[in-house]
Amino acid sequence: MGSSEDHGRNSRRSGPGSDRDTRLTFLIGLAAFAYYLLILGGHQYSIDGIAMFQSAKALVFRHSWRFDPPLLWGRVPSDVSGWPPGMTFAYVPLLVVLYPVFVWFPDLRAMPYDASLAQNPALYSNAAYLLCSVLNPLLTAGTACLVFHAGRLLGLRRELAVLAALVYGFGSPAAAYARYDYAQPLAALTLTATVWGVLRADRTGSRRPLVWAGIALGYGLLTRIEFVVLAVWIIGWVYLRSRRRSAQEPWLHAGILAGGMALAILVHVLINWVKFGDPTAFRGGRRIAALFPGSPSGFAQGLAGLLVSPAHGLLFFFPLAWLALPGLRTLARHRTAAGSLFGGVIAISLVLYASFHFWWGGWCWGPRYLLPILPLVTLAAAAWLSSATGTTLAARRAVFLLLAALGLVVSWNGILTDFIFHLGWIQQSLGLPDTWATQFRPVASPLITGWLPQSGRPIDIFWVKLASGRLPMPGARWIGALIPMILLGGIVWAGRRIVEELRAGDRL
Repeated sequence: MGSSEDHGRNSRRSGPGSDRDTRLTFLIGLAAFAYYLLILGGHQYSIDGIAMFQSAKALVFRHSWRFDPPLLWGRVPSDVSGWPPGMTFAYVPLLVVLYPVFVWFPDLRAMPYDASLAQNPALYSNAAYLLCSVLNPLLTAGTACLVFHAGRLLGLRRELAVLAALVYGFGSPAAAYARYDYAQPLAALTLTATVWGVLRADRTGSRRPLVWAGIALGYGLLTRIEFVVLAVWIIGWVYLRSRRRSAQEPWLHAGILAGGMALAILVHVLINWVKFGDPTAFRGGRRIAALFPGSPSGFAQGLAGLLVSPAHGLLFFFPLAWLALPGLRTLARHRTAAGSLFGGVIAISLVLYASFHFWWGGWCWGPRYLLPILPLVTLAAAAWLSSATGTTLAARRAVFLLLAALGLVVSWNGILTDFIFHLGWIQQSLGLPDTWATQFRPVASPLITGWLPQSGRPIDIFWVKLASGRLPMPGARWIGALIPMILLGGIVWAGRRIVEELRAGDRL
């Protein structure tokens, strides 16, 4: 025990290396955040996001979970949000910071409502959400920073850990989802923070990272309640790893994480009770069992679809994922603990979401449900590259960079166009319903048929619409041209500073 604590204290001492990592963390976060603001869509994309955001407004401005007027999207109005509360809670600090704006413009506090419109455009696009749409950019930039730190814990060289963070931030589906309104970016942040915490605790012997991991794990459950399955694996992993030190530590360490999980489940149950009068309700009354088809054929379809379907397959939307399996083998050979942790989380996620009726995530872009495991997939691929030596290093580096570059190109498919209109075209023009079979049709893939905006619609970037005069706003053209230049300047400056920091490290 004493030696582990000494090692933990030594690992936390400040020094040239840790200072450089801190500066690199800031620069990675700044570059990613500026990039996400540059590609911002500026509007909402799903009933999920609409409900979670409007629920946050109800909490802050009316101190209630209930909508007044009701949320009308489709045929049936809703009195409360049926989605887990994690993303709703995440909006609250932004709304508090912006509270004076909502006081000055009271119309922003109201929820748009028009009984004659099944899908009110004012719910889809409004100034209140535009002000708060920085949330997912912030969350995704934070996750990129955690990818860097987790890479350093895995023993990756500083430049490779930076590369992994930038590939995740710029060249994965996370970049597209930073502009959407789903809860997956928050789920990715909480899962990555949990993994980082347990890895750091395992390395240093300190319990403090486990406390943070427990908080992150609990918040992850409030964001995606099905994370309880991942939580069991992570807690079991911590218990088994802690058995190396003493007889008491396994129960204590596992208990810290289990406490976070139990508290989150309690909060979730209480909120459901307040909302629906039923603590076990899911999505406004449905049972969790309704998510699953319960057949081997349905599971096989889901697993194949999550991996290789043209419309949502991970291996197409994130080409670097092809290196995940050899990367996990590398971790298992050289860093056994991380290999089993990563492999378990990735495998359980695939099995869990492949078992869903709607394994493709409904109307969305790419592998929506697998977004939380992309940081682990990226780190596994980086571990594969890090193990290369001699003549294999150049070949592996070329493969890694090529797949990363392809990922950057693919991510722009989810940036240039609004996938909602592409999916509408698939259904209306081609007559393809939103079923599992459609996801395997090449024509249904945005990577094949969704590169250009629908006729009469501009590129789905807020600043482009502003500069083109499509959005009625004073000084729109000037603002739409100036702010992107500032953001581009920030990205270039951060990139240059990252290079300088890495070169300075080489001289030490």
